[in-house]
Amino acid sequence: MTIFRVHCGLVNKFLGRFSSLFSRRQSLYFSLYVCMLFRDMKRANLEVMAKTTSCEYENLQYFFSDSKWDHEKLNDERIALIERQRTTGSTADGVLAIDDSSCPKIYAKKTEGAGYQHCGALGREAVCNVFVSSAFVSKSKSFPINFKFYKKEEEFDEKTFHNFRSKIQLAQELVDDAVAKEIRFSAVVFDSWYAHSSDLIESLHSKDLTLIGEVKANRNILVYHPVKRKRCFMQQDELVTLVKKHYWHKIKPVRLKTQDGKTKTVMTYQFKGKLKDCHVPLKIVILFGPYGKKDQKKVHILITNNSRLSAQKIVDLYRLRWGIETCYRELKDFFMMDHYQVRNRQRIERHWALCHIAWTLAYWVKQNGYLRKILSYNPESLNDVRHAINDIIGFHQTVTAAKNPAQLAKKLKIKSARIHNKAG
Repeated sequence: MTIFRVHCGLVNKFLGRFSSLFSRRQSLYFSLYVCMLFRDMKRANLEVMAKTTSCEYENLQYFFSDSKWDHEKLNDERIALIERQRTTGSTADGVLAIDDSSCPKIYAKKTEGAGYQHCGALGREAVCNVFVSSAFVSKSKSFPINFKFYKKEEEFDEKTFHNFRSKIQLAQELVDDAVAKEIRFSAVVFDSWYAHSSDLIESLHSKDLTLIGEVKANRNILVYHPVKRKRCFMQQDELVTLVKKHYWHKIKPVRLKTQDGKTKTVMTYQFKGKLKDCHVPLKIVILFGPYGKKDQKKVHILITNNSRLSAQKIVDLYRLRWGIETCYRELKDFFMMDHYQVRNRQRIERHWALCHIAWTLAYWVKQNGYLRKILSYNPESLNDVRHAINDIIGFHQTVTAAKNPAQLAKKLKIKSARIHNKAG
């Protein structure tokens, strides 16, 4: 079958947690695929993986494409594993972050779900696959929870249109999924694109969940006008002008930590209001100043349905949202989540799920400090941990091959009698 075996106890301990979801043969290829995601390869190519491990390509292809295993159950077990340990699990001081991400497929013509749409990875419209995702984020840890494959509305016909889910609907499903998985969090946070949806805000409010989001500059906000002596709707420019003219004496400072570790002070004004076409009473916080040097916006407007939160707490919780972008940047940069060469939705979702397993292995090792007993140095970043795990796997694979040189020579199709005699 293959000379590839994972004899590293650390890796086996982690991957063994998923053994109930696979047959014995499937478990081998599951381990193979996950371990190959730690390699520095340009793409997750099944043929290259098969050659690297000297296994039969058809067997690996069958595991990935046609064998029966459920990527959703795999992800459920992954989260259960994370939640079982204090060092890796969620905590009440964290947030549930919702966002969408994209995998550019510029030259894809027949890849399911790949269409011309906004591609966050490129910052422009492009052909890409898009998924909506959820992640737990706190000051000390963060991990991806789940993802939902997104297909544009025009890709459905009359017979299949009942399967269509908008990004907002997928976001609602991800929130319900996190609650069902008993993920602990203090608030649901999302960016201005999701905050434009009154349906999402009202849905979260009806479930007694605290929400924090940022609204776009053109969103109409209900505020009391001291000159007109009535409540009226205003957009960001009018609102900022009103505050600077009539409420500047009520502004309060909040402290922000910048990316370089320094602390800066920005001024805020908060009041109770509503968004147009939304019935949920909200607390509005206006920030006068950018988050950091890379932030080009001079004004930010945050909203929450929890009136008890201070402006400082609202800002601190909302800024944790960036953790979801860090998670998926690591999944793409380190574990080839966007470098797949399959077209079918099921296969794409399987690849994404296996990438999440590989990421979680590195996260699990890092959070528990397991490499301190193995290595003479302590890897700090997740990428350092990835390289260390790959080196350990390679070391054990080399030792295994050295113990079975005859088998290795046969698998490598070496016909030299001299080499075979030496191996024997």
